[in-house]
Amino acid sequence: MNLNEKWEPNLVLNYIEGDTSSHEELNVIWLYFSFYDCEYCLGVSKKDCEKNLENDFLSFSLDGHTKLFSAFEDLMEDNYSKKIQEQFIRYKNYLIEQEEEMNKPIPELDLSKFKKVYWLEYFKDEDRPTEKIEIERSRIENIEYKLSKDEYLEPKHQ
Repeated sequence: MNLNEKWEPNLVLNYIEGDTSSHEELNVIWLYFSFYDCEYCLGVSKKDCEKNLENDFLSFSLDGHTKLFSAFEDLMEDNYSKKIQEQFIRYKNYLIEQEEEMNKPIPELDLSKFKKVYWLEYFKDEDRPTEKIEIERSRIENIEYKLSKDEYLEPKHQ
C-alpha cells in the first residue's frame, strides 16, 4: 500500500506491507519509513497491536540504517505508538476494500453500444513481388463511430 505520507518534516511513511493478502489471516505489517536520509522498516504484529491498544507502549521490531537508528526508535516509541497501531487497522481495511473490489461481479457488456468495423489491408508478397496479400482486419468501435471511406460493417471474407 503506497502512501508517501509526511508525518513530520523529515519523517515519511512510504508504504505498508503485510504478511498476507487476506485481511482474515493478517498477522504482521511492515511500515517503511524515510527518516532524514535513512530508510527504516518497522514491523508490528496483530497480537501486539490488539494487546496494547489501550496503552501508549507498543512492542515492535525495527531494522534500518545504524546512523539514526536510536533517534528513530525513540521517536517511534515516544510519539507514534498509537499511530502505528492505527496503521494496522488501516491496512486491514485496505485489504478488505481490495477483496471487495476483486469480488465485485463483472457487469454484462451492452453490445448494442458497439459495432464491429472491418477494413482491408494489403501487403506485398516477398516471394512474388507482383502480387499483393489481402487481409481483412477488424476492431470494435463505439456505435457513434463514423466509418471512414475504406471501412465497412459486414465481413467480405469468411
